[in-house]
Amino acid sequence: MISIFLPVIVILLFAIPVIMYFRFSKTKRTLGLAKLLGVIHFCFVALFAVLIYFGMKQDAEVAMIWMLFYIIDIPVSLFLPYLDNLVTKAIGDNFMLANFYIPFMYFSLFGSIQYFFIGRVMGWVYNKLTEKNKGPE
Repeated sequence: MISIFLPVIVILLFAIPVIMYFRFSKTKRTLGLAKLLGVIHFCFVALFAVLIYFGMKQDAEVAMIWMLFYIIDIPVSLFLPYLDNLVTKAIGDNFMLANFYIPFMYFSLFGSIQYFFIGRVMGWVYNKLTEKNKGPE
């Protein structure tokens, strides 16, 4: 079910703001787009974290919603199982730590940084493609 809606979610949350930024921005600085994508990703993670936190009081399976971020945040998300295993071995096995706090902190920090750099690269590529030839003719 989630695999059907994943492209729609990604398009709505990331592609539309990028298109709007390139269309309406007076300056084509890559830093603005990078900040925009990083903030959108952080807000997306925070929204789902609130839903997961309150949903875990009724059903522990709600923590499976983090799988959406495992897909959206590839390749950064590939390291989360190792970090989760390391932290739970060091601190002890705690359900909320392993299923809420670690994924929330990891995806909100490293996923947002990843999307910040994606925004920088997209802005740089867009500027290079739309740059007019400034040399003498």
